[in-house]
Amino acid sequence: MLFVNIRLIVIDSIVKHRVCLLCSLVLFRLVYMSKSLNNVNCIH
Repeated sequence: MLFVNIRLIVIDSIVKHRVCLLCSLVLFRLVYMSKSLNNVNCIH
């Protein structure tokens, strides 16, 4: 029983970590895109 609980906790944390990674990737992309847009505006 304890082993099953540990497995569930590990799987849950992995899923949450994956979601966190996805969110941070999306945020990083948004920031990068906005920076490049600002650079384009500065050049113009």
